[in-house]
Amino acid sequence: MIARLSELLRYALEKTDVREVPLRQELSFVDAYLEIQQIRFNERLSIDRNVDQDVLEAMVPNLILQPLVENAIKHGIGRLESGGRVEIGAWRESTRLHLTVRGNGPGPAPSFVDGDDSPSFGVGLRNTRDRLESMYGSDYELTLEPADGNGAVAHIAIPFRRRPNVGVSSPTATSNRSADQDIPVDPAN
Repeated sequence: MIARLSELLRYALEKTDVREVPLRQELSFVDAYLEIQQIRFNERLSIDRNVDQDVLEAMVPNLILQPLVENAIKHGIGRLESGGRVEIGAWRESTRLHLTVRGNGPGPAPSFVDGDDSPSFGVGLRNTRDRLESMYGSDYELTLEPADGNGAVAHIAIPFRRRPNVGVSSPTATSNRSADQDIPVDPAN
C-alpha cells in the first residue's frame, strides 16, 4: 500500500505542469488510487469500468477523475457497512466526451445537487468545476445527481479531442505542440 501511495504521489508531483493527458493515462492513475482504497475497504469495495475503447486516447484534464472517485468513496461507500461499488464510465457522443463516476452509497443530500453555489457543493467539486471552466470556458458540463436506486452520479462532458500523433516522421507534424495544447476536433473522428 505504501509503495502504491508513493507511486501516486510521484505521478502527481511530476505531472503538476501537464494540463491534459490521454484518458488511458488518467484511468491508470485512478486504478492505482482504487487499488489503495481496495486494500483499505477490502471486500466492501468493488469497481466496475465501462469505458469505450475508442475514447482511450481522448485528452482529458490531468487528475480530473480522482476527486470524483474520492467523493464517491468518502461520501458514499465509506458510510456503507458492505456492498460498496464505484462505477466509472467514458464514451463519446458526436464531438463530446462523457465521463461518469457513480457510487452506490447513501447519495448526496438534496441541497448538494441544487447547484454550483450551494454551500454543500464541496471543495473537490468546486475545484473540478473551476478547472473545467479555466480549460473549456463555458464548453463543459459538470453535474452531480442522485443515481437511480441509491447513490450519486457525477457527470462531466467536454469537447472530444485526441492527442496528436506520436512518432510521425514529418518535422512539421511533430511541432512543439505539448499535451496540454488544443487539438482540433474532427467530427468524423
